[in-house]
Formats: sequence, structure tokens, C-alpha cells
Amino acid sequence: MTGKPFPGGSFAAALKDGVVLCEVMNNMIPNSVKINKSTMAFKQMENISAFLEHCGKNGVPKNDLFQTIDLFEEQNINQVILSIHAISRTFNAKGLCPVIGPKLAEAAPRNFSAEVMNQGQTVIGSQMGYTGGANQSGQSFGQRRNIMN
Repeated sequence: MTGKPFPGGSFAAALKDGVVLCEVMNNMIPNSVKINKSTMAFKQMENISAFLEHCGKNGVPKNDLFQTIDLFEEQNINQVILSIHAISRTFNAKGLCPVIGPKLAEAAPRNFSAEVMNQGQTVIGSQMGYTGGANQSGQSFGQRRNIMN
């Protein structure tokens, strides 16, 4: 879609028929999606579904993708935007498109020696309940409750 302007109108209206999404997919992976330019609702929804299916096949996690109805009926445009960011991250990692939003995290493995790992076994963290010797002796929360006078 290099050089082609984004359609006018609202963001959701521009993507609703799925044609722009399919064109973007075909730009990244040529001839991967068949585009239906029909004005019939089920054909437009097929475009969106085909786009999402190819995103899944190309490594975008299923839980990062929006549902067809989120876009077509404008039920959850925020999820559509988050999905576009996830799709961008995944395809950018493959060198297919520029990234929109944050980049996909890369692995950063840590290799510690056995000596360093053993030192960690001797530390008692404050999360483990150590109170430094403090206890509740001497605490008073007021007078006793007298049931009978």
C-alpha cells in the first residue's frame, strides 16, 4: 500500500469492509488473501476473517487478535487498535513491516554460576515472613469487653 492514502471517514468505517486490511496483508505477503470488494455484509466479514486467519498463521498470538464482530459492528475498536499493534510487532520481527507501538520483546537469558545461585539460597527475604524479632507482646488494643457488669 505504499503511496496509497488511507480512506477518509472514521477509522472503524475505513476498515469495516476488510479491504484495507486484506490489502495490507497482501502487501506484506503477496497474494496471501483473496479480497472481496462486495458491499454485502457477509463478504465484508469474510475479508476481516481472512485477514485474522492469516495473522494467526503467521505467528500473531490468538489472544492478541480482535474478533470480526469487534470491527464490523464497532463493538470494541480499542481491541482492534491493540491487535494492529500486536500484528505490527509480530510482522516487524519477521522484517515484513515497520513497527507501530512497542517492539516485540527479545529473549535476554541470564547465566549465573553455581556459586551465585547458592548464595541466593542463604538469604531470607522480607517476603518470607521474617519480622526481625518483633512480636505482639505488650500491645494493647483498649479495654477488655465486659459482657456482664
